Amino acid sequence: MSKPYFRAVVAVVFALSTVDSAWCQEEPAKPEPAKPERSPLWPAARALHLKRWPCCAACATIEAVECHHIRPVGLFPQYELEPWNFISLCRKHHFLLGHAESWRGYNEFVIEDAARHLMRIRENQRRAKERKDKLKAEQDRLDAERRKDPGMSWDDRRDRLPVLAVHRLRLLNSAP
Repeated sequence: MSKPYFRAVVAVVFALSTVDSAWCQEEPAKPEPAKPERSPLWPAARALHLKRWPCCAACATIEAVECHHIRPVGLFPQYELEPWNFISLCRKHHFLLGHAESWRGYNEFVIEDAARHLMRIRENQRRAKERKDKLKAEQDRLDAERRKDPGMSWDDRRDRLPVLAVHRLRLLNSAP
């Protein structure tokens, strides 16, 4: 063993032997704060709210809907049974919007966020319906032209359609 290497090894061993053992040990885990005791009236309040508002405020689904506290019970126990503190959310949106993607967090703007999300969903549905209706009208127009002039070539029809409609028409025309 070369002398510089030997000196380095001795220095490391010496350094490790003098390290304070308390520094190497992990801190003991802090106990979780105790969950607040729920009111015995909570199940009835939840059932009443879900009966009045059975669908998710963010996506309007009726599957797996839960009652979410806008102000968390752990921080605001006095609002546990207040009807204004409830919002119906499906499991997915309960986590995403209600808890801001962390079960330890909460979103004080959950009502506004849920309404905004629902408006986006409805707008996307409206746009999809408009696109579908436009394609249907274009297909109907082409069918009417084809009935008038059965000799019309595919190229003549393609020049009259937007690119997206051409692709969909090829799929429709290729079907048996």
